[in-house]
Amino acid sequence: MQKFSLILLSFCWLSSTAAAQPGGFQSTGGHTSAQPMLDSLMRELAARQADGLRSQADAAKRQEAQYQERQFIERVNRFVQVWSRFVAEYNDKKAFDFKSAKELSKTFHELENSGYWPIVKSK
Repeated sequence: MQKFSLILLSFCWLSSTAAAQPGGFQSTGGHTSAQPMLDSLMRELAARQADGLRSQADAAKRQEAQYQERQFIERVNRFVQVWSRFVAEYNDKKAFDFKSAKELSKTFHELENSGYWPIVKSK
C-alpha cells in the first residue's frame, strides 16, 4: 500500500509539474517533458522494491536461524535436566540406574542427531 501511494503521489506531482510548464505535455522527440523524471522515479521505485525483497529474505533467514537456535537450546536444556536427575539419583542412592542411563543416552543422541550439533571431521 505504501508503494502504491508513492507511485500515485509521484504521478500526481509529475502531472502538475508538466502541466505548469509552458506548453504543458508537448512532445519533444517522442518523449514528454516529464519523461526523464518519470523514468528516474520508476528506477528509484524498482530499486526500493528490490531492497524490500532483499530485506524480507534477510528477515526470513534470521527467523529461521532464531528458530534453529531455540530448538537446539531446548534440546540442550532437556539433556541437562536428564543429566542432573541422573547424577542426583546416583548421589542419593549410590547405585547406577539403568533406566535413567538409557534416558540420558537417548536425549544425548537426540541432541547429537538434531542437525544442529557440530560435525567434527576426523584426520
